Amino acid sequence: MAAGDVVNGYLASSASFQPAAGVEILITSWFANGATAMQIGLTGGGTAYNYVGGTTGTGAGAIMMNIKFFITNTRFLLNVPSGVDAGYTGIQIK
Repeated sequence: MAAGDVVNGYLASSASFQPAAGVEILITSWFANGATAMQIGLTGGGTAYNYVGGTTGTGAGAIMMNIKFFITNTRFLLNVPSGVDAGYTGIQIK
């Protein structure tokens, strides 16, 4: 992949998306079907934390948002909760 390429994917429960070393990606949209909208993983034993969280309520049961979030090999998308599936779209910038 190269700068300018569209990046998208689907994270099933307990999966993550970690770009290769030296690659930077701008995430522009995110969706999830559970209470945690997005979690960020940190390499080197860092603690994952919620970037955007919320609850789904009773209806569609989904969270979708347009964002601008930069990820790298050391700061990446992490989908920890069991039973939560999520997807993302972005563009590779480096």
